[in-house]
Amino acid sequence: NISEGKSLIVSGKFEVDMFTKSLNFRPDSMASIKVKSRSDNAEEKRVELHMHTNMSDMDATTPAGELVKQANAWGHRAVAITDHGNLQSYPEAMNTIEK
Repeated sequence: NISEGKSLIVSGKFEVDMFTKSLNFRPDSMASIKVKSRSDNAEEKRVELHMHTNMSDMDATTPAGELVKQANAWGHRAVAITDHGNLQSYPEAMNTIEK
């Protein structure tokens, strides 16, 4: 049963469809796995100075709010959002900080 938040390990083969000239994945097997949550156990926390959000086209998929929440959960005091060519993620980041 596949649902949001679950992790899977999938094995199979990639094949080129000669008609559409596209790359297709043909799965052979799939299993649900438990992924350990990551943590930052360092005494002195770092500040990530190069972080893209889903507003950087073709470079990231994480929304700014999730990025800020994760940094806070790890005890990081700041992150530098360095999206390409726009500031569209800043309102979401600021709204998350205010909550």
